[in-house]
Amino acid sequence: MPRVRGLGMSFLSHRELHRRALGIRLLICDVDGVLTDGSMYFGPNGEVMKRFSTHDGTGIVLARRAGIEVAFLTREATPFARARAEKLGVRHCLDGVTEKASGLEQLCSRLGVSGHETAYIGDDVWDQPCASLVGLFFMPRDGWLTRRDGVHVILERGGGAGAVRQAVNFLVAARTARSSRASDR
Repeated sequence: MPRVRGLGMSFLSHRELHRRALGIRLLICDVDGVLTDGSMYFGPNGEVMKRFSTHDGTGIVLARRAGIEVAFLTREATPFARARAEKLGVRHCLDGVTEKASGLEQLCSRLGVSGHETAYIGDDVWDQPCASLVGLFFMPRDGWLTRRDGVHVILERGGGAGAVRQAVNFLVAARTARSSRASDR
């Protein structure tokens, strides 16, 4: 399993990983365990709080600037994902989706994007059905899936701690490298 500097462990060859990255037009992120560290903070009156990484938020903005559409897909039906999506300008926030594979397929159809043009970042059993539907499936280092579950890359960073930014940096760098090779011709 090759290690990709600045990204993590890839179950794909470097060449295949880069080939797939070049075609990505949509990045779908799970929320709990990916955009957050999976923790829920409860106050004395039952109020809930979640922590999001500003580094991951910057990554999402950079993905959008590079022409990669971003969406959130989560089983939780809480205001957290919607609030984070709104803050970052993410237009597609699918919350309360218990069958994530179906949600992913519907979103791709609505956007006119194929599964091969889609990358997904997920961390747990609810995300696993999406692995066979996408071109690249990333998992934070503290996720619960394996290569057998369809994971293509285990990121160096954990959920809510820069994992999304790592994946985005890789996808944007692949696009930038392709653009500079094309302009050199």
